[in-house]
Amino acid sequence: TNILIFGVVLICIIAIIFIYLLINKRISFLLGLVTIFSIAFIIRLIYMGYCDAIFRNQHDVWSDYNVGHLSITFSLFYTGKVPELFKDFNMSYQLYQFKTSHAIFAGWMQIMKLFVGNNDYVLYQSLKIISTAMSMGIVILTYYILKELGLTKRALIFGLLTTISFPTLVLLGANTNNDTCLIFFTYLSMYFFWYI
Repeated sequence: TNILIFGVVLICIIAIIFIYLLINKRISFLLGLVTIFSIAFIIRLIYMGYCDAIFRNQHDVWSDYNVGHLSITFSLFYTGKVPELFKDFNMSYQLYQFKTSHAIFAGWMQIMKLFVGNNDYVLYQSLKIISTAMSMGIVILTYYILKELGLTKRALIFGLLTTISFPTLVLLGANTNNDTCLIFFTYLSMYFFWYI
């Protein structure tokens, strides 16, 4: 709860300063963007501190049959291989999906192992850092995509405010399943679509 209180206070301070500058007409478009990105980061940081990487507010991470995202990630981390599909497709759970996020997570855990040791719980909790970074990447890519669409500055700000406060995109900030990775790479490919 301390991180929640700190985050709310920090957002309030930023909002008060922003409103003061707005009223006194001392705010530039760049300062508005910095404010929005700062608030987005704080919101995601608060949520990252609140969530547990395995149980609290997670989706498809753990399963009774040891085939959730947690198991896939640890299988790649320890063996470099994905678990084999069960004979019964209904029991294969998350194993039908692409393993890009799991490979990224396993690689991150290999790096974090150098700093925190081989504690599985701590290593898996560190994956929230990757999810938060990808969630912020979604916000940044939204800005660039909206800019490419040629929107006015007001419309761009409105689009960004919608993105930083959209509940599902906030929840992605600490998810340790493949959803954040999927949306991040979707936005990334949308952005690069203009240059093909």
